Amino acid sequence: MKIYRYLYKLKPYQLVLIGTLLVLAFNYTISIYYEWLGLEDNTITEEDRVSILTIIDATIISPLLETLIFQYLPLIIVYYHFKKYKYRYCIVIVLSAIAFAAVHPHELPYFTYILFLGLTLSFSCFIFIRKKRYPILYTSLIHAGYNSFLLIGRMFLLDFDLIK
Repeated sequence: MKIYRYLYKLKPYQLVLIGTLLVLAFNYTISIYYEWLGLEDNTITEEDRVSILTIIDATIISPLLETLIFQYLPLIIVYYHFKKYKYRYCIVIVLSAIAFAAVHPHELPYFTYILFLGLTLSFSCFIFIRKKRYPILYTSLIHAGYNSFLLIGRMFLLDFDLIK
């Protein structure tokens, strides 16, 4: 509850920045752990080249659509139709994060990253809905920031011939 109160008091740009950095820090930390266990293959090939369509999709289209479908709509439906249930928001945040991760099918490490991203996005969307501060826009910005960082990393690795 203290975390919620702290995050609720933040300005939208601060929450977007914290959300993006939190997800990136989690992914970096867990990827080190998975590499240590030998569970992750970070091989980037020529097939992973980034096109302009990939950039538009990953930074604009997908974040907006996925925010609408997996964060905003479930929270709004619960907000208006299930008012008598005490833990309704916790349940819908977790379920929407699981659904969000399920539509991004990959191996276990990637599922873990996306599940945490989904939890962060759902919780952020919940805060923005409660604040009545453009929840789709700001939640999409967190998602777009995360995707942008991954695309920049991929382009960096490919441009410097660090591919295998």
